[in-house]
Amino acid sequence: MALSFGDLLSNAFHDIKQQTGKKISILQDEIGYAFDPPLSGDTIEKWRYRKTSLSTIQLASLAQAIISYQHPNHDREWLFNFLQKGGDPYPEAACERLFPSTQIIDEIKAAPDKLNTPTAPDLSAYRPPASSGFVGRIQEIDDYKNQLDSRNATAICGMAGIGKTSLAIEIAHAIDPKKPVFWHRFYDQNLNTLIRRLAGFLTHFGAHDLWDIIESARLAGVRPPDVTTCFDTLVVQLSDLDLLLCFDDLQFADGSQELIDFLRRLIEPNQEGKSSAVLITSRRFPNFLPADMRAELGGLSLPDTAQLLTDRGLNLQPDLLSKLHNVTEGNGAFLTLAAVVLQGTKNPAGMIERLATIEDIERFLLEEVNDRLSGQEQRVMEGIAVLSSYPGTRDVLEVMLNLRDVRRTLRMLADQHLLVTVDGENGREYGQHQIIQIFYYEQPSRQKRREMHRNAAEFYELEEIDRYKATLHYAKAGEADRAVQIAAEHLWEIVNEGMAASLLPILESIKAEGLEKDECFELWLAQGQLDSLLGDYENGKERFELAAKKLQELPETEQTNRLKGRVCLYMSELLERQDPPKALEWGQRGLSILKGENNELTAELNIQVGALMMNMGNSGGALEQFLASRDDVKIKNHSLRAKLENNLGIAYWYLGDLSSAIVHSNRALEISTKLRDHLQTARIFTNLGPIKYALEDWAGAVSDLENALVIASRLGSYQFKMGLHINLGRCYYCMGNNDKTVEHSNSGLQMADKIGSGAAVLAKINLAKHHLRVGNLIEAINLLETAEIQAQSDNAQLSLTGIKMIQAETLLAQSRTKQARAKLSSGLEKAQSLGDKQEQGIGWRLKGQLESADGNSVLANQAFQQSADILGTSDRYELALTQLEWGKSLIETGNEPEGYKLIRQAWQIFTKLGAVQDEQFAINLLAENRLPE
Repeated sequence: MALSFGDLLSNAFHDIKQQTGKKISILQDEIGYAFDPPLSGDTIEKWRYRKTSLSTIQLASLAQAIISYQHPNHDREWLFNFLQKGGDPYPEAACERLFPSTQIIDEIKAAPDKLNTPTAPDLSAYRPPASSGFVGRIQEIDDYKNQLDSRNATAICGMAGIGKTSLAIEIAHAIDPKKPVFWHRFYDQNLNTLIRRLAGFLTHFGAHDLWDIIESARLAGVRPPDVTTCFDTLVVQLSDLDLLLCFDDLQFADGSQELIDFLRRLIEPNQEGKSSAVLITSRRFPNFLPADMRAELGGLSLPDTAQLLTDRGLNLQPDLLSKLHNVTEGNGAFLTLAAVVLQGTKNPAGMIERLATIEDIERFLLEEVNDRLSGQEQRVMEGIAVLSSYPGTRDVLEVMLNLRDVRRTLRMLADQHLLVTVDGENGREYGQHQIIQIFYYEQPSRQKRREMHRNAAEFYELEEIDRYKATLHYAKAGEADRAVQIAAEHLWEIVNEGMAASLLPILESIKAEGLEKDECFELWLAQGQLDSLLGDYENGKERFELAAKKLQELPETEQTNRLKGRVCLYMSELLERQDPPKALEWGQRGLSILKGENNELTAELNIQVGALMMNMGNSGGALEQFLASRDDVKIKNHSLRAKLENNLGIAYWYLGDLSSAIVHSNRALEISTKLRDHLQTARIFTNLGPIKYALEDWAGAVSDLENALVIASRLGSYQFKMGLHINLGRCYYCMGNNDKTVEHSNSGLQMADKIGSGAAVLAKINLAKHHLRVGNLIEAINLLETAEIQAQSDNAQLSLTGIKMIQAETLLAQSRTKQARAKLSSGLEKAQSLGDKQEQGIGWRLKGQLESADGNSVLANQAFQQSADILGTSDRYELALTQLEWGKSLIETGNEPEGYKLIRQAWQIFTKLGAVQDEQFAINLLAENRLPE
């Protein structure tokens, strides 16, 4: 027969009696005394016989008091049973607090090698290419360097082949050797590649945060931080360094507003007047730079043309030199090709005359160059062209072309300036100027190109592993199924390598009709996730809906159910901000389809559904989902575990179980810190602050919020910092630190005003309360007036309630009791309609003060009692303020003993909390009235 709660409690007392030798009546008294406030032994006895019921908080405190005797029978299993029989709806919470499971943390600590963030590439990976064959342009170099010095930015613009990149390389090498240089060439609008490279570059200057975040996401196989957050971080970190940042071929990415905003912010001096210098090459002038900087790079001068040809081993007569210069207009790329052609002809004059009659000089020169190359040289040029815009090593070329040694061939082509060489992570890499690459890609037959792409794909899949390049080349080789398999299996690895925007067009080039059934669904799911990541929600939604529709047409199997579950998860994630109810519906549909399968997908869906429930106000239902995700599966993904523990902490916080909230938040913090996930760490600190504040650990709350602010400042998260400043302003106000209150509240207000955030109201409330405390009533009134207007505009009802309360208090301080009553009446009515207990308690306190000021002592005492009853269960700080005002009122009406008693109680609370100004005020009152000990 199952034991009742009373039986369990009685048995526990008998166990402790047997262990300690104490009478049960004495044990009941001891356990009752452990409560705050203390309870009598009779109350405990009534609980044993179920004569009175317990609240959930009392039940947990009773269990904790029993366990404190450390009887071996009172373990986690006993506790769970005891709480469940006692009526606790969430017994797991107290079990976790009193008997914490260490399995998750133990597993994290046991696998350090998997979690250590890899070291960023050496600085050489970020330097500009070697300067090769550059001549002349002395005046241009000086002009662009002067712009860099005076304007922090310059742009070299002009037509393809004119020499923009070569000039930029020369400038980069010519600047102060102590100034570090970062070089990045754009191939497309893939901003993640730039972000990842800049993050790695910054690690060499002590800024590791962004690299850690990106790499922890890559290792965990999860979504990377959004582009805006990353650019915010980069602006902050780069502005403190004296760098030259070179962005080559910006025209391939200048359609991105995020990138343009980043570059514009980058060249603006910070508060210390510092900024990194930016050097851009582009075929179009960047519209974010001042118009007076606009200039088109022309061709080489005649003397520079002569020098370039001489350096390439070609000396022409002055008349021929002049004709060639006119024909090519000094275009460096054309002159380089012409040098190869003219060196291989017996009649340079005839060739130059012929050039003058050609309409497409670029095509003509390329064909002439190709005719003068050996068979192996042509094959190597074709192989490099097949690598597309990405330079490749000698190894990949030998595999692609089935050649044993192309070292000598590569050197000869490089000597003719037909190749661009760079130092990559895997050694020397070879590429081509775009006009050469386009020409040579067209030379082999379609079948031959596919063969080379296939060879390159296998090389990047198995040898020099690069999932993106493997996917690219399999797709171009016509092996779409294999391309989709790699992209789907390694999607987040590719994304976290910075290639999301480049991967999507590759997948879009693949036709679903030509794929095997499974790969068809994987294609749609990968495309949809990329759409969602890149902000194209409508397109992503269409792809997920198509996959869901097609899956309904298939027989129900374990495999199809898994696919359906993934569709539901991805659709829920896509809709969570746009349409939370619909997102919740998709998440619940996924759980229904999986039918309680014990796997990580089920856990992800439970976490997703729980988070949506919590955001929609159903914290109890959310907690059940979170606990299910933890109990159903042993989660291997450490990042997912951190997310789960953080959500558990938030759910318990919302439910009022602050001790359990601390347990789970601390666990999430330990995991995220180990993972070096700084964004998640900052969010957890941000949550811990108010939890500790509610637990009356104000020093701990401030410490956590300050820790979060340090991280947010390093990451440059503007909105994040704004909220932290405002919360810190509130904490420091309660603690009585006037300077810190003003500092943080003003910082939060400035940030909120800059971005037009409604949080400005909260900052103004903090400042108004501060001014009221120090007697600056006019400043308080002005702040409250503007805060009220903004709160009404934003329909911020909770803020409006608080504003009316402070307005009433300010009017009372001016002895304008009639106006104060009107404001208070309106505020109390609003607080009651919203169910805001704290503001109701504050309102009743103000009513007590007003009645006391008007000499209505009976009404004042009733109002103070009402305030104390409400605040005694929700906010001890506000309760102490009520006790203080009530005590003052009683003393003024002659009831000194009760007044002294209340002020002493308030003083004790202020002392415990660390509310130094209020504590001193209470001490002064006690000293003035000579309160006896």
